[in-house]
Amino acid sequence: MQSQLHVRDGLRRREGRARGGARLYRLAADQGYAFAQSNLGIMYEQGRGAAKDEREAVRLYRLAAEQGNAIAAREAKRLSEKLGET
Repeated sequence: MQSQLHVRDGLRRREGRARGGARLYRLAADQGYAFAQSNLGIMYEQGRGAAKDEREAVRLYRLAAEQGNAIAAREAKRLSEKLGET
């Protein structure tokens, strides 16, 4: 029982850090930083620190890809194909 409490506490702390990270990435992404756009896209895709929203993840990946981020371009293509978008 006590070990379950420790696990839950650890998960809550990790989720709290993820939400804080998402907030900071959002600030940087809104200013056009490709790295932040790509990482925030990951967070939206996985639902970590932000509500899961795969369309928002694609949008953010595309913004980063427009700035030359090849990984973001690949992720945008992969996820938009999964969602049936072109």
